[in-house]
Amino acid sequence: MKLEDIGEFSLIKKITKDIFVDKSMVIAGVGDDVAVIKTKSEKYSLLTCDILIEGTHFKRETITPYQLGKKAIAINVSDIAAKGGIPNQALISIGLTKDTKVKYVEEIYRGIKEEAKKFNIDIVGGNTALSKDKIFVDIFLIGEIEPEFLLLRSGAKTGDKILVTGNLGDSSAGLEIIENPDIKFKGIKLEMRYKNNLKIAHLNPCPRFVEGKIIAKSKLAHSMMDISDGLSGDLTKICEASGVGAIIWEDKIPISKETLAFAKSIKKSPLNFALHGGEDYELLLTSPPENANLIIQKIQGKTKTKVTELGEIKDKEFGIKIVKTDGRIMPLNTYGWDHFRM
Repeated sequence: MKLEDIGEFSLIKKITKDIFVDKSMVIAGVGDDVAVIKTKSEKYSLLTCDILIEGTHFKRETITPYQLGKKAIAINVSDIAAKGGIPNQALISIGLTKDTKVKYVEEIYRGIKEEAKKFNIDIVGGNTALSKDKIFVDIFLIGEIEPEFLLLRSGAKTGDKILVTGNLGDSSAGLEIIENPDIKFKGIKLEMRYKNNLKIAHLNPCPRFVEGKIIAKSKLAHSMMDISDGLSGDLTKICEASGVGAIIWEDKIPISKETLAFAKSIKKSPLNFALHGGEDYELLLTSPPENANLIIQKIQGKTKTKVTELGEIKDKEFGIKIVKTDGRIMPLNTYGWDHFRM
């Protein structure tokens, strides 16, 4: 059996099945955006790591080293934000090839330092290593949160409304433009600013740090995570962690005018970008029905970030489904990012 036969998430289940954790100290371990650990202080520690590997997550010719450094920090901050927490310290591990120019490394660290400063993160250590043929940047980020504000994937309850911040699909649409600079548009001229906005969404993601804190401190939500592997894949993760099902409405999924125009110009469905694209780093959350509008008003009032109600949590037996625009109710296929099946 090969990795491509079982995929990333089945592999994770296999290799973590017999891991021992001290449940008196570990509030949440494998299976959430971050590990949540009790400490001697009044706050929980939040631990997360995420890696960007050349050839898998980026190509040197399509992202500047400065953008790479900023993105490496941002995607880790997104995990902390998805719990409602605050990031504090980071350790940086970087793998470099022999032919890497010193200026290139300096630019990576310029991006890292700038993004870290933006979120008041102290860089406290790390490691450098020789990599045979690919550059990689791996961030280990430490944060904290008060126990009463912690939001996990596993808190969704039957009857909850499903909400999402921002728009979905911009990052994957931007990636398609970046990787296919000679892409053929079919009868529709796409504005240059639309192309640039989509490329920026992929190259320079903005974690919903403030929004995450507002949601957590409001105590109006039951569960939350960030969307890194696509709405379909990440909604499935919430449902599996919470032991529930879900239904979403296709016509309520928020898609930007840029992604709609781009999808139309290349004769593709914008829904595929929004459902399965990934790397949007928006927040996906569930809340009791009576709290949904309060959350929307709080977030939009304090940050101007759009929040959309797009579905409802159901019993586990219901499964995970989508209501198409023509009224048909279909199983929601999961085609989110999977490292070993792409």
